[in-house]
Amino acid sequence: ISPNVKSIVYCNGVANGGEDEWNHAWRHYTKTNLASEETEMLYAMACTKEVWLLSKYLGMTFNKNSTVRSQDAATVFRSIARSVIGRSLAFEYLLNNFFYLKENVSLGISDISSFITPFATFNTPAEAARKWLFKPILLIFEDIPQNLLHCGY
Repeated sequence: ISPNVKSIVYCNGVANGGEDEWNHAWRHYTKTNLASEETEMLYAMACTKEVWLLSKYLGMTFNKNSTVRSQDAATVFRSIARSVIGRSLAFEYLLNNFFYLKENVSLGISDISSFITPFATFNTPAEAARKWLFKPILLIFEDIPQNLLHCGY
């Protein structure tokens, strides 16, 4: 596969496939020694149209014994949060697991910022109302930059 289209091919393969294709991408991710190939697989697995696979992916990513490196966790989360299918799922995951993530996953402030910013564009009335649920959580942490509190929250 040409390097210029690899990410498109991988993403479409997972998106148009099912569990077998997603598992194939996961196996490829765990076996490759190439950082660029790992990144391609992380993005590709977020392309699935199966909500339950995205949910599984989030759980696998943030498990204390995860195969996904902590520095790649934000990449996985952003990839899921930016997809039409994964957007609500990612928001729910963040809302329900923020304290766990903050305490148990090696996340810096820039990672936390990147977790929150995909939801700044929530624009339906229902999404906007849900987004406000998150502001009290942000206010608890002194190390959260003030500009995050104002990026649509």
